[in-house]
Parts: sequence; C-alpha cells; structure tokens
Amino acid sequence: MVIFDFAGFAGGVMTPSPNIIASTELVSSVFPDPGGVLPVPGYPDDPNILNLVFTWVGPPFQASGGPFPDLEFAGLSALSTYGGVKLTGYSARAVTNNGAATGLPAYNVGEVGAPTVPEPRTWAMMLVGFMAVGHVLRQRGTRRGRRVQTV
Repeated sequence: MVIFDFAGFAGGVMTPSPNIIASTELVSSVFPDPGGVLPVPGYPDDPNILNLVFTWVGPPFQASGGPFPDLEFAGLSALSTYGGVKLTGYSARAVTNNGAATGLPAYNVGEVGAPTVPEPRTWAMMLVGFMAVGHVLRQRGTRRGRRVQTV
C-alpha cells in the first residue's frame, strides 16, 4: 500500500503485524509496471514529497484454495514532524484469493488523511510572531537594565 505525499515522515511506524514493513520513496511505480499501484484520481503524486509504502514481507499466504477470511490491516500509522492533516490518495495492490481470478492482482484506491507541509502564509505568521515576542523581551530587558541614580 502506498500513501502518496506523506509529508515530514519521522520514522516511527506502527503496524498490526511484524510482517508489514514501512519504507519511503519519492516516486511510486504505477500500473501497468510490474508491482505498480493505480494512480489515485484527483491526487497527483508530488515527486518532492515522500510517499509512505507499507509492504507485506511474510510468507506467501492465501493465494489459492480459498475463500479465506480477510486479513486485518487496521492500525497502520507513522509519525510526522508536521501537525497539519490534509486528504491525500492511497493505492493498494493485493492478490485475489478465490474464484476464477485466483492469483491475479486486485487494486484499490481511496482517500486518507496525511500530514501536510505548512503553507508559506503559516510560516510567515509564525515568523512575525517570533519577531514580536523577541521585540517584547528585548524591550523588557532594556527597561530593567536602566537604573535611576539619585543624588
């Protein structure tokens, strides 16, 4: 599964299974490339922002002889240095495990909340705020430094 444009990836990953690992890549391969995922309509992949990739590395399972119960992947999460959230696209590729399509790839896409890089306007407001705090502290220090001498 690929979560496109996962800004500020900070490494900490939680998965429901030790057989699921996380990695990052700037550009994800898309179908029809072997192993590629479907692009998500309305969510172009920004090649300057990392994509978060969750991969099953356990033994092959449920590829034939089904139907089998679903494997639960709820609880995938990762840490980011950014606090804002925006909708972005995800795409996943699995293997069909029953019926005439057994062994063929199955694709799904959707939307998921992911961290976002603060807008330039936000950075500007934070910078102005820090400058104002610095100015106030400097003024306060100057006033305390003055001593009135009495004669």
